[in-house]
Amino acid sequence: MYVLAEYSMKGHEAKVEKTLKYVERHTQFEVAAARRKLDAFWLSKPVSEWQKLLNPANYNTVVPDMMQKRDLLGEIKVLTAFYNELSQCVNKRICDGPTACQFFFEEVQSFRHNYKWHLDELQDGWKESGGTAINEMVDHACSKDAASYCAKTPKSPYCRKPTSA
Repeated sequence: MYVLAEYSMKGHEAKVEKTLKYVERHTQFEVAAARRKLDAFWLSKPVSEWQKLLNPANYNTVVPDMMQKRDLLGEIKVLTAFYNELSQCVNKRICDGPTACQFFFEEVQSFRHNYKWHLDELQDGWKESGGTAINEMVDHACSKDAASYCAKTPKSPYCRKPTSA
């Protein structure tokens, strides 16, 4: 019995360690540079002015156009690839879900909102697309975080009301 418990604990430790490597990557090199560039864009004065003009009807056309005009589509693709890889690692139980959610839920949720138009385009593609894998991770591994988020932000397109049968 002790051997099984120790084996299980080492398996969990390996998953946590693998997840922490994603935490490290998130703060370095290409991923960190993409995050900084996109953050700078969203926090800039001109952007804050046109954000006031955004609404659900025009968001999916205005934001992609702004991203393209500012040459930021590459950064979005870098982050999509990173979050997709992390999500697949969690979804396949190679990485530890609770650890990933602790470090990434807020970032992933923000990414899903800002770039929903991009993730929706990917989701129209193949099953293992970034949008599908990322949504699956949030819906399953991060379900407690998502429930708390939806309690605070019920109008989010990611907060679905249960349908009655």
